[in-house]
Amino acid sequence: MRAKLSIKKETIGRKLDVDTNQKLIEDYIVKRLSGEIKLRVDEKIPKIRYENIKDIKDVLASFSTMFSRHHPDRCHNIELACKKLNGTILAAGEVFSMDKALGPRTVENGYKEAPIILKNELIPGAGGGVCQVTTTLYGAVLRTDLEVVERKHHSMPLGYVEPGQDATISEGYIDFKFKNSRDYPICINAFVEDNRLVIRVYGKKNSNDHLVKIKSEIVEEIFPETEEYIIDDSVPDGEVVYEREAKLGLKVIVYREIYNRQGKLLDVEKISEDVYMPVRAKIKVNKNYYDNIINVNNKSSEVYNE
Repeated sequence: MRAKLSIKKETIGRKLDVDTNQKLIEDYIVKRLSGEIKLRVDEKIPKIRYENIKDIKDVLASFSTMFSRHHPDRCHNIELACKKLNGTILAAGEVFSMDKALGPRTVENGYKEAPIILKNELIPGAGGGVCQVTTTLYGAVLRTDLEVVERKHHSMPLGYVEPGQDATISEGYIDFKFKNSRDYPICINAFVEDNRLVIRVYGKKNSNDHLVKIKSEIVEEIFPETEEYIIDDSVPDGEVVYEREAKLGLKVIVYREIYNRQGKLLDVEKISEDVYMPVRAKIKVNKNYYDNIINVNNKSSEVYNE
C-alpha cells in the first residue's frame, strides 16, 4: 500500500520529577503545611520539531524495483523493511545506517526465512529480501546529491536492477550508509504497490538541483573456469544434473549524468567500479558417464565424489 507523506506538529511531553516532588510532599507532611502542592513537571522537547521540517514536500529522487509475489515470506520481509524505513527523517549532516534501521533480522523481530545470496548461492536465511530494499534505497540515493558513505555490491548481478547499481547488506558485517549532505532535513518514503517496491527521498529542492541519470557500462566480461563435476551414482547413466548454472563475470563502471532543466548534459561523474566474479557450473553425473564421456573430452575438469 502506498504510504502518503504527512507532517504533523509535535506534541510536547511532560515528565514528573519524582525525587523532587517526593521531597516536597514529605516537607508538607513534616511541617504540617496546608494548601496545594505545586509539583515539579519538566517539559520533554522532541528531537524533531515541526518548524524544522515543515518544508519537506519535494520529491528529490524516486526509484523502484519489481519483485515476484510467488514467494510470500520474501514479500513479507520486503514489506516489513519498508515499514521500518518509511518516515525516517535525517537532519542535515546526519548519517543513515540501513543495518541499524532494519534491526536484527530475526523471527522475534518479525522477519521470515527466505532465500539470500551467500557465496554465489541462494540459501534460506532470515530476512531474505531486505537486500532488494537496500538496493532500491541506494538507487534513490544515487539520484540525489546525497553522499554515499558505505556500500558494497553483491557477489553476482541481480535481475531487478542494472549491474553496478545494487547494494548488499549483512547484519553486523556489511552496511549501507549515506549522509544527508544537503542543508535541510530529508525524509524517506518507502512502500509497496502490487509487485513494485518504491522508495522516494523527500526534502526541499534547491535552485541548483538538476536532473540526474544513472548509467551502467559493462567494460569487461569474465568467463568462468571449467565445470565442476560431482560423482553421484544415483544419477541415471547418460544424464546430467545441474546443481548450479555457470554465470558470466562482469566488470562494471557506473556513471552519474547531470542535466539541466532544458536537457543539456552538464557533467558526468564516475560513481563506482565493481567486479562480479564468474561462477563455475556444478554438475552431477554418475561415475560411468564421467569416465567414458566427460573425462575423455575434458581433461582439465575437476571432479568430486558425492
